[in-house]
Amino acid sequence: MDCEGEIMKKQFKLIGRLFINGVEIASVIYLLLLAAGAQSNFPTVKNILSIMIMGGLIGIFSGIFSLDDIRIELPIHFVITFLAVLAMMAINNWVLWSNMTFWLGFILEYVIIYAIAWFIVFLSGNVKINRINKKLKERQKAQNK
Repeated sequence: MDCEGEIMKKQFKLIGRLFINGVEIASVIYLLLLAAGAQSNFPTVKNILSIMIMGGLIGIFSGIFSLDDIRIELPIHFVITFLAVLAMMAINNWVLWSNMTFWLGFILEYVIIYAIAWFIVFLSGNVKINRINKKLKERQKAQNK
């Protein structure tokens, strides 16, 4: 395989991993919202699939965090994620467009859920880092013997 093909393969794998990570986080958050009674009617296939696709797209959008400037990255991600959530909610007919109380509640809930998602990402990252560090220490001990 040529160098260009290898690069495309790596990029495709990265996009796939980002998509799956986004689906995982969105699924956990959706299940937590269901457990909290946030959705009064029974979840439909459309609800579930739209949330999974939205989560996957948000996961891909998180790829912008290679810019190395959180002051730029976080606001961009926040807005893109907000628009993706709003689109998913519109697809599911969950948006009350002219209701100001809805918008105030939605924005507050969005900020809280966004923070929870980042907390999940932070915990997940720390678990991975701890696993890697443990394996590196084990290899180092084995090499020193």
